[in-house]
Amino acid sequence: MLTFNLSAMIKNVLPFLLLFFSLYCKGQNSLFFSSDEELSNSLINSIIQDSKGFIWIATENGLNRYDGHKFIHYHKGFKSVKSLKNNFVHYLFEDSKQRLWVTTLTGLQLFDRKTETFLSVHSSKKSAPPHLTKIIERKDGSLWASSHGYGIVNIAESNGYFMTVANQSINNLIKAKNINSLYEDSNGDLWIGTHGSGIFRLSNSNQTVSRLSLIGATNDCSVSDICEGTDGNIYISTFDNGVFQFSLSKKQFTKIYDTSSSKNYPCKKLYLLTNGQLIIGTDGAGIKKIDTKLNRIVDYKLIKAPFKIDHLKVHDFLEDREKNLWIGIYQKGVLMIPNSTNKFEYWGSKSLTNNIIGSNSVM
Repeated sequence: MLTFNLSAMIKNVLPFLLLFFSLYCKGQNSLFFSSDEELSNSLINSIIQDSKGFIWIATENGLNRYDGHKFIHYHKGFKSVKSLKNNFVHYLFEDSKQRLWVTTLTGLQLFDRKTETFLSVHSSKKSAPPHLTKIIERKDGSLWASSHGYGIVNIAESNGYFMTVANQSINNLIKAKNINSLYEDSNGDLWIGTHGSGIFRLSNSNQTVSRLSLIGATNDCSVSDICEGTDGNIYISTFDNGVFQFSLSKKQFTKIYDTSSSKNYPCKKLYLLTNGQLIIGTDGAGIKKIDTKLNRIVDYKLIKAPFKIDHLKVHDFLEDREKNLWIGIYQKGVLMIPNSTNKFEYWGSKSLTNNIIGSNSVM
């Protein structure tokens, strides 16, 4: 017999409704959250929306949760073993089982929603816990992570407990202990972005590892992020050599050049929007996008931004369920650009493209 749990349904749906109506009622203008009022810190590392509808923001001084109405801050408690292990929160990930994983400077933790506490995940070795840089869930449901110091790490479960285990078989092949990013593509191949040793691919068909050359790179690149475009090609961003595209036909990476600059600026984040656009968060040059027709990098225009973004450090993106774009700006805060458009187009000092009025009033 089917039972209907009204209280459980309200608990699951309420955060999403609060967020939706809060953003709707605040109109179609952008929202900016800073450490002056809302956030625990302005050094933004990671942003996600969980299955409950909450927006989570990882900073270098605490973790923030937003329900559309207010922020809740989580910090390290000096007397609590179930608080954050470290206030430096690096990365957030929710898996298909709705488990929220939090990586800090001193290890991995799992957030317990029932008790609002953090459960520490220990290493299989008695050495210091790995500093995890990214977590992915592969198609078989297994959890893999990149780390600094331990190479590729697997998150293993046994009798309800979790631990991190270094994947020695792959680490011995790539011989790189510092991994910045992992990505599994639509074919099941695993792409491994290292810090200073370029890019590797673990083939799903024969389980062999190959190091791929980067045409146009000036050195052994530090890969910051990896993404698959709607064209099926793999794109990588680097801290020191820009952005590269992997050609499926040529089986090699070639550099994508910026139409407005010949200089290499640090690229931090790649993010594929639902409309197919691939945008780039840079460390000091704002937001860029890849023009797939020209095969060039161009500026990404934001009409509703309350300030200029062309020199900002953009470390993360989130496109939420309503297709609002959240932008994590390092040393500044979080900017939310609404998806829906107003019937009345905005002209004024907060528009980057329609600012002929300036700050003057219209009588």
